[in-house]
Amino acid sequence: MKKQVWKFALLFCFSCAVWILPTQANAQDELLSLLADVRVTPIFSGDTNTFTEAGTEFYAIQVPKLVQTTYADQEGPRPGERNELVETVKTLLYQQTSQEFVSYSQMRPEVVDYFDDHLETLIAVLYDFCGLEKDVQLDGLTVYLLRQMPQLPEEMLQDIYTVYKNRMIGAGIDGTVLRSGQSLGLYYFAQTDPDWATYPFPNAAYEPEADDNMRNRSCGVMSMTMVASSYLHRELDPTELADYAVENGYRIAASGVDDTFMQVAASLYGLPQPDIYYQTPETGQEAIDWDYVRERVSNNALAIVHVYTGNFTSAQHYMVLEDYIEKDGTGYFLIADPYQLRSRYSSWDTDAMADPEMGDDGMILATPELVAQTCSAVILFEEDKTAWDVSCSSKANTGLPLGEAEGGNA
Repeated sequence: MKKQVWKFALLFCFSCAVWILPTQANAQDELLSLLADVRVTPIFSGDTNTFTEAGTEFYAIQVPKLVQTTYADQEGPRPGERNELVETVKTLLYQQTSQEFVSYSQMRPEVVDYFDDHLETLIAVLYDFCGLEKDVQLDGLTVYLLRQMPQLPEEMLQDIYTVYKNRMIGAGIDGTVLRSGQSLGLYYFAQTDPDWATYPFPNAAYEPEADDNMRNRSCGVMSMTMVASSYLHRELDPTELADYAVENGYRIAASGVDDTFMQVAASLYGLPQPDIYYQTPETGQEAIDWDYVRERVSNNALAIVHVYTGNFTSAQHYMVLEDYIEKDGTGYFLIADPYQLRSRYSSWDTDAMADPEMGDDGMILATPELVAQTCSAVILFEEDKTAWDVSCSSKANTGLPLGEAEGGNA
């Protein structure tokens, strides 16, 4: 009998041990799971610290102390590294927020798991809103905060986005992320890009172009998409503008679209109307003043140039003048060419052209004289492409100055 009691007691203790040990091992995971439901709180009142960005005050976000303590000793992937966790948080923000916290080019298969400087900037901004002083990384606390973002009020999300974009513009990294993971520092779209090179861009009225795709004749669409993205500070989908051109009768032979389509597209995107200047103006048209174009482009304006047969193309072509710079004593336009094929430039091995070494074959340098040789028109957008409104949407929502609003908003 004693032997049976002993066996039963041993069996009971073993069973308890089997049950208790996994419970202890899973305690941390269970706590973290519970914390996922603990919300951060945007504080729209004078009871919290604020921080200032470009002279504008923004409300803070309160992170529960329990959350901070629980995640205190954790570490995670850092900028410049690749990790599945990076892909997870990028996908979350790309799919569940209306603002462009993560862009299309950041989600390409080549870079979706890469901790790029756009994500680094976003996390640093989020730390500032939460009053956290820590190195940027994807540790438990940071992942927790990023997962909380889609749950925040829309005004607070807009504030985070406003500061995020302002930092990106100031750092010179706002724009496309290349397939290498490098930030280009401007918005670039190529008609030769496999993402949309085969997308239909037909000209039903002209049989030889009836089966065209975007690789063939979408240079005008791509150039205008670059310009509009630059002024709106977000990546637009070039296929949407291509569809608009086809469906509304703006698709023409040879050049794809004409010069005036850029004015139509500017209205479509809510941009100010560009001025069009011509190399050989007709009645009512203005002539190109290359000194003026160079001066404006040097001061953050953008211009689309329409060139014909010569150095840049064997037919007709549109490109974007992004900047004017000097290299080795020679002045060049920095050009975003939507057709990536440097072997077609007849002046590539001369002093009239150079490589800006930006990591993309679509970016080239060419002297104003070379561009002028075969340019038929310049579509000039006078506005400053770096302009960005830094204002507090949460303040506008409360209707009271910071520090005077009453109550909170969970």
